[in-house]
Amino acid sequence: MPDISDARYTSNGIEQQGFVQQSDIFMDSCVVEIPDSYTLMDQLHNITPFDRLHRVFGDGYSFKYIRCSTSVTNGNVSVYKVSAPNVAIADPALTDIFLRMHQEHVFLQNYDITMDCLNISSRAIVKEFLLDNGISSKDILDDENKVGANCISWFTEEDEIRIRNKLYNKFVQLLESGEVRNQLTSKLSELVMPTSQQFGETLVACRNEGLMRLELTVHSPELKEVEWNTNLIVNTLEFLHNCRTFATSYEKQWMALVDQIHNKHTLCIYFHKEHSLGYCHWFNKTTKEISQKWLAI
Repeated sequence: MPDISDARYTSNGIEQQGFVQQSDIFMDSCVVEIPDSYTLMDQLHNITPFDRLHRVFGDGYSFKYIRCSTSVTNGNVSVYKVSAPNVAIADPALTDIFLRMHQEHVFLQNYDITMDCLNISSRAIVKEFLLDNGISSKDILDDENKVGANCISWFTEEDEIRIRNKLYNKFVQLLESGEVRNQLTSKLSELVMPTSQQFGETLVACRNEGLMRLELTVHSPELKEVEWNTNLIVNTLEFLHNCRTFATSYEKQWMALVDQIHNKHTLCIYFHKEHSLGYCHWFNKTTKEISQKWLAI
């Protein structure tokens, strides 16, 4: 089965400097906690934590339980990830949502602000740039075995708030994995039928230069002001303006992947009793991820 861990997606691109903002700044997700005391009260009324979260966030948001934890301020809590439908950071609806959070005893741990950019780079190139520009090696997350060669994260602080900066090739993520926490499957379907119109428009706009996503996780118990969030991500983009990047079309990136799988074997298993077929496109020896599909026959 072909190994794509060494695919060189920048190899046929035109060298540039820095990344160019392509999308609005939006909130991608947040992590919240609900004290167990309120969860127990909800159970007495046949109300689930997801009902409480829906009252806060409304339609269009999705919720995923992460873990139980002990909070300094709220004691024993349940922690949930809330995925947002790419809400613009300047949308007044966000202010209303975070006001309802306090009323519903849902407390913020952190939130992500995101921007999509033209041009691409690699983990190795960005890491070299960071080390040459004042970022300590201890502040660069050592997670290549989880995220691969096209994603990098590093930590900074702003007004004594811890910020996780994450930069990754969004097109490659769709090809290789789809989700960081999911070691099976990919999201190739997003390239044909995007789940949101906004992302579909961004995909098209970046088709000739490539699509890199800058994502900042703000570890704050409150949503900061629009100006603060905007300045934070714009300043991060400006910090990267001398980083080596490459204008590399989706076609060229796809061909870099094809070069890794050409003349290689793929794996296919047929389950006779279940009348189903499973096949693997490729795997990544660094991240241990497998791109696979199941079909009912």
